[in-house]
Amino acid sequence: MFTVEPCIYIREENLEISLENDMLNTEESFIDLMGYIPLEADEVEAMMAGLLAP
Repeated sequence: MFTVEPCIYIREENLEISLENDMLNTEESFIDLMGYIPLEADEVEAMMAGLLAP
């Protein structure tokens, strides 16, 4: 398993944002363990409102 972790750091705001995505390697391919997590604002809001299954 390995982690893909893109990050942005805004020095003026003393703010760091990183998105961690865990990937599992198998003999055939890989499995994105975070693939079902919504990323777009409308998807997150729908999940929070119970309109989108986790």
